[in-house]
Amino acid sequence: MKNEAIKVLEANSNGQKGSFIYYLHEEDLFHEASYWELYHAMVDIIEATKREPRLERGISAAIAKVFSFIYRSFMWNYCPNDQYSIQGLPGEEHFPDMVDRLDEVFGAYFHGISVKREAADSEIPKHIGKPATRALAQAGYRELDQLASIRERDLLKLHGVGPKAVRILREALEEKGLSFAPDSSPRKS
Repeated sequence: MKNEAIKVLEANSNGQKGSFIYYLHEEDLFHEASYWELYHAMVDIIEATKREPRLERGISAAIAKVFSFIYRSFMWNYCPNDQYSIQGLPGEEHFPDMVDRLDEVFGAYFHGISVKREAADSEIPKHIGKPATRALAQAGYRELDQLASIRERDLLKLHGVGPKAVRILREALEEKGLSFAPDSSPRKS
């Protein structure tokens, strides 16, 4: 599975016909099927490499190149002084979630954190705010259960996560019978 996923990543890195990057660059088109192909390839690469002590530079460079190009394309699309325009962008309702998913897989690869393969929505409460939602996604957190292993003070260090978001997350964890990790560890005697 990793070899197939790397082929998809390389096709995107090289802008080969049929890849998501090809559609963005050559067709000025957000091609949803190729977007999901790239997303799922990234999830497969993460699963195959998350336990490796060192990241392979070639894969890392290809990932950085692909994500850099995608984000620049999105930026150019919204720049009023640029005539570049991407056709077929998902509506405002879905586009931020798709960008968040890209952030999530990009961060998850470098942090060695698993990402769910399906395109299911996160169970993180939406009313924590978009900055907090993005910060959690970038750090690889999509499920409440994952937050039980982190301390509140560490969450607050994430840019975009404030006291209100932490309070809402604490309440959501409590509803599931969970809590954040303790803030202090027992003292050694």
